[in-house]
Amino acid sequence: MMGKKPHEMIEPSPFPAYRQGDDLNIKTIILLSAPGREEEKAARPAAGETGKTLQIALAKLHAIDDCNFPSSRLDDYTIANAIESIHYKNKTGRTEATNSEICDSTNIERIKRILSSCKAVVSLGDKAFLAIKTAKYQGIIFTAKHPSLQSLNSNYASKESSSIERRKDRINQWVNDLIKSKKKLE
Repeated sequence: MMGKKPHEMIEPSPFPAYRQGDDLNIKTIILLSAPGREEEKAARPAAGETGKTLQIALAKLHAIDDCNFPSSRLDDYTIANAIESIHYKNKTGRTEATNSEICDSTNIERIKRILSSCKAVVSLGDKAFLAIKTAKYQGIIFTAKHPSLQSLNSNYASKESSSIERRKDRINQWVNDLIKSKKKLE
């Protein structure tokens, strides 16, 4: 189709593992590990607290690097997961896919299609990075821990007095780590 960008033609997933961004000019894609319970309920990736954290973080990322983060709105970005299948303890007994599920050739072809037109990818979690590496992505990459509250609380200390201020502080630390992680894969 004339005038269509490659990522505009990706078939929508029947699972909450992919959401085309509202702004098709944004070439930064956010890749998470796996859809969970909140994503299943909302039928979209980055639902619940993870989505709230990313929304807060994007305001900061946009202020720091508006070339790679040209919008402060989460819904402007294409968001995908390293695997389509939904994982949470009560459903599958685990919260993530196995490495062999991530590296399955059909899944890697899906990841390649998703990443085909992006200039930067935000890899959030080890499984997301494994998918990107296996797909042999070439371009700018930002890597960080998954932005769940559990991950933020486990990986970032805060001495702020209120829970709201501690969360903001931890998100700021996470954003700083994400920005420092920027590199080019070739």
